Order: sequence, then structure tokens, then C-alpha cells
Amino acid sequence: MNLTMSIFTSIAIAVAVWFVVWLQPNAMANSALGNSALGNSAPMQDQPAIQSSNHQTSSNTKAMTSVKKDKSEVSVKGIATSIVENTAVKPATSIKPVELVGVSQRVALTQVNQVWQSFRDNQHLLRALKSNQFDVYAVYRNFNNNFTEADLDIGYQRSALNDSVKVTASLPVGKRVQLLASGQHNDLTIASVWQNIDYSREIIAVIERHQIDAEQDLVSVDVIYQDFQFSPSK
Repeated sequence: MNLTMSIFTSIAIAVAVWFVVWLQPNAMANSALGNSALGNSAPMQDQPAIQSSNHQTSSNTKAMTSVKKDKSEVSVKGIATSIVENTAVKPATSIKPVELVGVSQRVALTQVNQVWQSFRDNQHLLRALKSNQFDVYAVYRNFNNNFTEADLDIGYQRSALNDSVKVTASLPVGKRVQLLASGQHNDLTIASVWQNIDYSREIIAVIERHQIDAEQDLVSVDVIYQDFQFSPSK
């Protein structure tokens, strides 16, 4: 399993975060002057769906009005009622969070290599893998005020393992802002994307995904901000 690179990457991340926090001490107050480029260009692909729902609700209101006006005509009322039933607004479907199996620990960002090592040494999880192709996630959340500590969950996606394992965490659900597209990246590239995070906004999580097989480790990095979070299904 090619996870050795992940350890060195995590050390570089800690250095990159410190670089941003210490050299930009006013980052947490920048929201008064406007969000960074990431914040201003946050994806809005869900907006058309909201507009569509509003249009559909308007159509329902008209149909219901038609029903009230034609109460005396049974045939017309039946048709209008059918229209209302067929065009009723359905509740939005929540996204079920991805379950992870691995290790979880509160850690200083300079010590994340210890969490990676604990994860790599877990022979029970290695034996539970169904194949040599799988995803590993490193999820950083609940940062302290100066971004030197975080809760770190490192784990395999549950679907990659057999039934003899216990879920230890779930991926946070929300609108993700991509910091790094999936690909083969070196340590400095992965660490540098942390400098693109808007630290003036409340951060729900930074998600590092490793798509691993026998030959390569494809890495991508996303961030979820508080204003893009929504509740998962229960």
C-alpha cells in the first residue's frame, strides 16, 4: 500500500498552514473587506434547482386556484385535482454520508505522521480489504483558533472492506470547494493548496482523498465551509 508519501505530505501541510497563519495575521478579519477569490467564486450550481422549485410551487398554486373556481363542475375539479397531485413539490433528498473505517485522533498538525503510522500498522484493516484498489480519506476538522491542531480521521471507505470492521467516522456532508483536482501530485503541490483556503470563513473540514491501487496514488483535496454545509440523511 503506497501511503508512505502521505506521511511526508502531511508534514508539509503543517508547514504550509503555519506559513499562511503567521504571515497573514489579519486573515481572520478579512471578511469585513470581502472574501478571498475562493469565497467569491464559490460554486452556485444548486441555484437553478431552487429557481425550478419556486416555479413549480407557483404552478401548484395556480392549479389549486383552478380547483376552487370549478368546484361545481365535477369533471373539471377531478382534472385539476389530478394536476395538483402530479405536480406536487417533492421533498429534497438528503445525501447519505460516506462511512470511513480507520483511526481518529485529536492531533497537532506537526504530529499527523503518527496518526498515519497508526493507520498503516493496522493489520486487521489490511486483511479486511476486498481488493488492491481502494480509497483512503484524511479528514481534518474542528481546527483550533490558530490552526495548529485538528481532529484527524484517516480511514478506508467502508465499501472497500468486508463486514468484520467497525465504522469510525463519516465524511462531512456539504458543498465542496475543490482545492486540488485528482492526480499524481508531489508533497509541495499538495501542501501549497492549503494556502488557498479562506481562513476568514468558518471551516467545517478539509478532505484529502487518496485513490490507491498497486501502481499509483491519485490525490485530491477539497474544503467545506460553514455556509455550504447541510444536514445528512438519518
